[in-house]
Amino acid sequence: MKNTQKGFSAVAVLLIIVVIGLVGFAGWYVYDSNKSENYSENASTNTSQPAASDESPESKNDSGDYQYSGVLRDVTMAKDVLGINTKGEANGIAKASFNDKYELSVTVKDVPDPKNDDFYEGWVVRKSHFKFISTGKLTKSGDKYINEYSSDKDLTAYDMYVLTIEPNDGDPAPAEHVVEGLLTQK
Repeated sequence: MKNTQKGFSAVAVLLIIVVIGLVGFAGWYVYDSNKSENYSENASTNTSQPAASDESPESKNDSGDYQYSGVLRDVTMAKDVLGINTKGEANGIAKASFNDKYELSVTVKDVPDPKNDDFYEGWVVRKSHFKFISTGKLTKSGDKYINEYSSDKDLTAYDMYVLTIEPNDGDPAPAEHVVEGLLTQK
């Protein structure tokens, strides 16, 4: 009889742990979804966008025939991230299109130069069936950072752009987010 009670209590403890884990995951999922929705609402209602003259002169397609675009907003909350502080002012523009190949052009400004051998890296993110792809290291052009990327694959379903600051540690995973934005169809 005692073995059955011990077995039952072990099963009960395991069941409680599983339930707590599921509730925690559900809470995180709802929080993350709300955060994305709030970000989307804030991005669409905020009218302070960088002027067209702030866009990269290296941009491949200044004629405006990009199919998707988005404003990039600072997500650091003015806190130090890997030794840099944007003061909450980093911003930019991301534009993408697919005409025989995917092309992405991103300009980010008001970001300080990374410390040591850290670097900025771009990412496109697909939120449904979550997946992300690196768009490479950004290059500095004057007081801005530029990310030009192309692919033979249609990546227009990757409707979010994220700029991270990366330590040069060989880890291919994204590190600390600096700016983010949703790419919406024109």
